[in-house]
Amino acid sequence: MGIPERMMSNLPEISGDLDLRLSTLMRAAQANQREAYAELLEACLPLITSVGQRAGATGDKIDDIVRETLVVVHRARQTYDPSRSFVAWLTAIARHLSIDTMRRERRRSTR
Repeated sequence: MGIPERMMSNLPEISGDLDLRLSTLMRAAQANQREAYAELLEACLPLITSVGQRAGATGDKIDDIVRETLVVVHRARQTYDPSRSFVAWLTAIARHLSIDTMRRERRRSTR
């Protein structure tokens, strides 16, 4: 299943091949294949970074977003449905965490 058209404008440039590769790695990670899981997490870094940058994060905030996103992916990995787009799933997680991080930062800077 591809990425819904309404979500395409919110995603960085991605290919179907990347989505298929990441989805395959996630299925292997769900089956407790450590090497695939490590490869998956490494492959997610540029996408998470891109989502954070689109939210306006820089420097340490990007690092925070990446770290928090990887923790959520780890905790929620068994909830991922392999019949759906992995990139859309990951992007939604990273986008929500980016928004939360930037809101916290704005609140801190106004105090």
